[in-house]
Amino acid sequence: MSALCGTFGYIAPEQRPQSYISTAVDMYSFGILLHEMAVAYKPQFLSKKEGRLSFREADWRGMEKKKELQELICLCLRGNPKERPTAQEALEHEYYL
Repeated sequence: MSALCGTFGYIAPEQRPQSYISTAVDMYSFGILLHEMAVAYKPQFLSKKEGRLSFREADWRGMEKKKELQELICLCLRGNPKERPTAQEALEHEYYL
């Protein structure tokens, strides 16, 4: 890939020109979409700690009783692409069961 492609706000942190990308970038975007569908806006990140993104507490308003959904979103938005679930793993997550 020689140019950065994607929509700002949905692009995985590891995406940059001349970088190898995998399907993990799609799972990152999926996590952003899940969050946006659940609370009507994209998550706003405070910082990146220990390779994980830190959410504002306000980003979880409306999802207090949906811990499984919060967990799935956090899995999809992990900073390390190798730690994100595959699409199959996401479909098998307890949120969907």
